[in-house]
Amino acid sequence: MSPTKINYIECPDCHAMLEVDVSGGKILHHWKGTDANKPALERFDDALRKIDDDKKKRSQFFSSAADELEKKRRKAEDLFGQGLKKIKKEGLGEPPRNPFDLD
Repeated sequence: MSPTKINYIECPDCHAMLEVDVSGGKILHHWKGTDANKPALERFDDALRKIDDDKKKRSQFFSSAADELEKKRRKAEDLFGQGLKKIKKEGLGEPPRNPFDLD
């Protein structure tokens, strides 16, 4: 069995790197190329667009989280109000007996 010969080839179009087994003719590994063939201004615009999109997603996430917290707060206040009304209507009743008073 002969040792495997491996070549690394760069695609001239997309600048991806390929790891190729010469004896078998198979591609062993592929690394995504860079955007080196794009003009700098276009890459910069893409980066700014991505930052803006991420900012919108974060803003939307936090606003929805704040809405959920507000809903929970309202629900807790409603439950507390209902309990308070029930106590006012029925009264507190007799306080529980203190075990130390039994002596």
